[in-house]
Amino acid sequence: MFLVPGVGNVLRLVVGFDRATEETWTLGIRNNDPSAERHFTWVVADSEAETVQPWVDPGSFIPAFADPSFTPAGGASGTSVTLSGRNFHIGMPRVTFGTVPAALLAPPAPGALTVSAPDGLVNPGQPGADLPVSVETAAGTAVASGVFHAVPPAPAFAAPPFAPEPALLGRKLLLHGRNFHFAPVTVEFRALEFFDDDSRLPVPGEVLGRPSATEMTVRIPTGVFVLGPIGKISVTVTTAGGSVTCAQALRILVAPPTPDLEDFSPSAVEVGAEVTLNGQDFDGSPVTVTFSVEGQAPVPAVLLEPPTATRIRVTAPSLGPEAQKRARIIVRNQFGSSASAELITINHAVG
Repeated sequence: MFLVPGVGNVLRLVVGFDRATEETWTLGIRNNDPSAERHFTWVVADSEAETVQPWVDPGSFIPAFADPSFTPAGGASGTSVTLSGRNFHIGMPRVTFGTVPAALLAPPAPGALTVSAPDGLVNPGQPGADLPVSVETAAGTAVASGVFHAVPPAPAFAAPPFAPEPALLGRKLLLHGRNFHFAPVTVEFRALEFFDDDSRLPVPGEVLGRPSATEMTVRIPTGVFVLGPIGKISVTVTTAGGSVTCAQALRILVAPPTPDLEDFSPSAVEVGAEVTLNGQDFDGSPVTVTFSVEGQAPVPAVLLEPPTATRIRVTAPSLGPEAQKRARIIVRNQFGSSASAELITINHAVG
């Protein structure tokens, strides 16, 4: 075996052996100048005449899309998309939707690539987005003639889907999942145990604040039918991307209404100033409010008016001779109590 120089930088690899000989050859090409791109072609021939014009035009390796370029023409993130064309297998192809790279779902083939539509193609608040699709290989880049119409992804629940669980009617409920942030967002609750057709009807809940991609806080409506002492209801979330009903039922505890202190304002006050408490089930008489400092007995506060179901107004009590104290607020009725998550700062004038 030896090399014979030819015209136009063509080297002939000449191998001689008897016709009765059977041999296995492993051939390879190494580019010793990695700073420059080289194109090589193997030509296997029985005669020198068959080696004429062995070079292939490098331009023939450049990827190109067919018509149609891809199917389907649109979808949400995670949709399997098949791209059709040629030379998609040169090197390791890179597919992008707009500027977002897509993951290959199967090994590249010369005429087809199968990818997953990536996340992040549609921004919250957008009804959809039209994006160019491109394939980049070691030989070049091709851009499809059409655009991919991306739509908001459907919402989905995670595990565990709820907190707390079991929950109470009228209280806050934190939902865990994904794609919750594509407005408009609504939530519905439906009885799973009922006596009549009216009990089957869905009851809308209240979405509190702005949902994130993975969490949303809602208020469970009091009007949904629950068969106690522990009932079961379904939870359905609807966004711009579609609707999903959680496969796991939400358990509802049918119990006496204990107070639920959600927040208060302001966060810092002078002794004797008004403090407003917000929450649920404050009207279960009798109701008391105390301010508790670690290491000392709770100090009762004076109610400025009879509590409503969702609000209590009190005056900030003196917590001692110090200029400033921080305390936790506790609301209590005959069935239980609820403490504030944050501490309030009470300033005492020292004269």
